[in-house]
Amino acid sequence: MAAFDFPNNPSNGQTYSANGIDWIYNGNVWKKDATAGVKGQKGEVGQKGQKGEVGEKGEKGQKGEDNSTKGQKGEIGATGGTGGTGTKGQKGDKGQKGEDNSTKGQKGEIGNTGGTGGTGSQGDKGQKGEIGVTGTVFASGTRMLFQQTTAPTGWTKDTSRNNRALRIVSGNVGDGGGNSFTGVLNSTVTTGGGIVQNHTLTSSQIPSHYHFAFRSGNHGQHRNGSPMTANNYPSSGSGAGNLYESYNIGQSGSVSNVGRTSSVGSGGAHNHGLTHPSFNLNVLYTDVIIAQKN
Repeated sequence: MAAFDFPNNPSNGQTYSANGIDWIYNGNVWKKDATAGVKGQKGEVGQKGQKGEVGEKGEKGQKGEDNSTKGQKGEIGATGGTGGTGTKGQKGDKGQKGEDNSTKGQKGEIGNTGGTGGTGSQGDKGQKGEIGVTGTVFASGTRMLFQQTTAPTGWTKDTSRNNRALRIVSGNVGDGGGNSFTGVLNSTVTTGGGIVQNHTLTSSQIPSHYHFAFRSGNHGQHRNGSPMTANNYPSSGSGAGNLYESYNIGQSGSVSNVGRTSSVGSGGAHNHGLTHPSFNLNVLYTDVIIAQKN
């Protein structure tokens, strides 16, 4: 077979001729020049010649030079006519292993994406899942508050308690009190029946005050000493001064200890008036019901 030594790193449109064939490089591969001469008509098949004699076995030829550069694939030629079956020749000697000519050709371009395939058949039905864990339920007899008029399904409304307040306790539960909720906590509550106890003032509760200690007028002379004691009442004297008495009364820094003043009052208790006030206790509230689980 004829060998072709194509140039390395060709440029687009570059030509090459060898063994009577013109080639042109299209930017990717070398292709046979289509402008070459017109292919002639296929000649007639010649008559089969007589079988020649078998020649002597020739000597083994020398190993050819390395020509491992892989050429481009040539175009497929026209199919020739079928020749007659020749006589089977002798089996030739096994040829030597050719040198490595494994240069890999360029990878072709990726083709267009194919159309969408049809819908596949429906898969088998999966297995039934396990039963889930049962949720939390209320035991029969459980009592709860609900902010609605009718008890929920599965509950019974308790109508024995009405118009009451709620009280939180740390011990046993129960009922108590005697007045209804709206009977006490309404718009106006007036107090009544209040009593203020009597009280007798003590000396420490009386405001500090003073009284006159002498009576006006001349009531005689006491030369032999004053008869004034802590239990009688003083009077003004006359004549010459005798001991502590005199027409002119002086002053002293000490507290008086003789001569009484007149007593007033009876030592009785007294009271205070009381006005009954009114309170507005109309507080906001929200109605609830008690229901028991069936």
